[in-house]
Amino acid sequence: MVVKYYRKTFLIFGLLIVVLMATGCASPWAAGRMPVRPPQGFVFTSHKGPLTTNFDNTPVGEQIGMGETQYFREFLFTGWDFSWGEADVYNNVQNRLDKPGYIDYEYLNIFYIYQRFTIHVYGQP
Repeated sequence: MVVKYYRKTFLIFGLLIVVLMATGCASPWAAGRMPVRPPQGFVFTSHKGPLTTNFDNTPVGEQIGMGETQYFREFLFTGWDFSWGEADVYNNVQNRLDKPGYIDYEYLNIFYIYQRFTIHVYGQP
């Protein structure tokens, strides 16, 4: 009798964990985190969005710069993680533009082992 109770509790708890991890962008706690933190999925996430929030006065221009940061985590043997690259606006538009017109970003996540964050800077040169 006690074993059935624990088995049922374990099954319900396990299903709850799977459902919470599988919700990804539909999760209620992910709403309103734009523009820098996109909604997360457990297995795979690919998201593109604007970093600009004032679209009324945004000038249209060509792509001036792009920056990218990549992250890798080795979790099997050492647990080490490392990242490389810089996704900052200043280094991407330095000496080419006084003020960027607008900025978009892309985010890629695969099992939280590999992540990539890319910004695209647009404006008039």
